[in-house]
Parts: sequence; structure tokens; C-alpha cells
Amino acid sequence: MSRLCPFVIIADTTTAEALLHHHPFILSAILVITTAYEVPEQNAFDAVFREMLAKTVIVEGKRSLDYLQGLLIYLSWHQTSFRHENAQVFQLLHMAIGKSEPGVRWISINNSDRHASRAWSYCMGW
Repeated sequence: MSRLCPFVIIADTTTAEALLHHHPFILSAILVITTAYEVPEQNAFDAVFREMLAKTVIVEGKRSLDYLQGLLIYLSWHQTSFRHENAQVFQLLHMAIGKSEPGVRWISINNSDRHASRAWSYCMGW
């Protein structure tokens, strides 16, 4: 996956159970995009992803690399579910940029975290 999504690096040995415990939002995004040919399942996973996004990121205002990377995966791969008439993709992209903005200072201080650096660079178009 890192070849196709260079802003998210997941080791080949990582299990779905490990993602569930450590990166649940990334796992949710992956489940949405990998069920493209199973429409009912994809719709169900998409509803869960959007509910998680609304509750944790919008309502609770939480910020984490998991949320940012999950949103980037979703934006990069799941173009079929966007509602083009209301420019939803742009709203989600702005949310990703907004969630990554405070990371600028953190990344400059702690530049050893290449996962955060890759995700932030992708948001900024670098």
C-alpha cells in the first residue's frame, strides 16, 4: 500500500487486529476502499467511517495522525461515494488540511517521525 499511498506506511506484517487496536480510523478507511465491488458492504463501512469522522473529529475536535492518515486514504481512493453536487470532497480536504495545520510546529520540532511528515506534506501538496 505504501507504493500507492506514500503518506501512510503500514508494514506487510501488520494485522487487521493490530490496526483495530492502534489505528482504528485508518482501518475503517481501508475497509471502505477495499470493498469497492461489494456495494452493500462498502455502504455499511462508509457509514461507519463517516460516523467516526463526525463524532471524533468534528464534534469532539480530536486530532491525531490516525485521523489525518485515515482521511487521506479515504480522500485518495474513495471518490465514488463523494456527493459532487455539494462539493463534499473539498470540505473533507479542507478538514484534512485543518487537522494537519497544528502539526507544522510539532513536525519541525520532532522531524524524526516520518509518518507524520509524509501525511502533512501530502496535505500541503509537497
